[in-house]
Amino acid sequence: MKSKLGLFILLLIAGIFLWLSIVISSAAGWNPFLIRWNFSNTGAFGDSFGPLSTMMGAAAAIGAFLAWHAQREELKRVRANDEQNKADAAIARDEQTFFNLVKFFQDNVSFTDIQRSDGPDKRGQDAFGFILSRVDRRINQGISSAYSFTFNQYVNDLGHYFRTVYNIVNFVDKSNIENKYFYIKILRSLLSNSEIALIGLNCEHGEGKTKFKPLVEKYALLKNLSSDLVDNYEFKNCYSTSAFLFINKQ
Repeated sequence: MKSKLGLFILLLIAGIFLWLSIVISSAAGWNPFLIRWNFSNTGAFGDSFGPLSTMMGAAAAIGAFLAWHAQREELKRVRANDEQNKADAAIARDEQTFFNLVKFFQDNVSFTDIQRSDGPDKRGQDAFGFILSRVDRRINQGISSAYSFTFNQYVNDLGHYFRTVYNIVNFVDKSNIENKYFYIKILRSLLSNSEIALIGLNCEHGEGKTKFKPLVEKYALLKNLSSDLVDNYEFKNCYSTSAFLFINKQ
């Protein structure tokens, strides 16, 4: 639309100059266009500028419209850029928050310390391997019973751990980040087999069943769990396929 209006303006200006050339050259006695003008009648001479005035008025109106149109387009562009900048800033802010949460999570795991009277203390990820072995010792009493008993024994370590992991996954799920699964994969890559198994047990037999389990299934949080642990805790009977294989539903 802009190009057509611009072309029209150029043609209009050319027409104005052509009209002025005809009038001025005729007034000077040079009449290349063979048009006879009678300038003894000033009214007639003034009338000869009637079409010129009309064209100039049209040019002014079109120029005003072009200026308004250009201003409106510029305002749209500025607003679009502003919205995009806000969206980009929100994504960058959420990405930074995610990595801060992951750092906080890793620090908490490394500080986990289970003191034992019957052997060496267990720290870091080894502590969660030890906790899972306590579940296995009672598994003949039933998976749910074995997990509940073990959780109550180590409630301070496990409760804090599960809340932290849940809040990170839930944050990503509700964030402005576009490829959410990519960030969940980063988190999942930091988890040991024992940690993933304990998360699976918590979401089926513990407090994570209501809120955490849907996120485990949404983002395939059990994907890296070894097959022997999946079979041992009967996870295939408790979880949908999406808990082990990511299905993009977007």
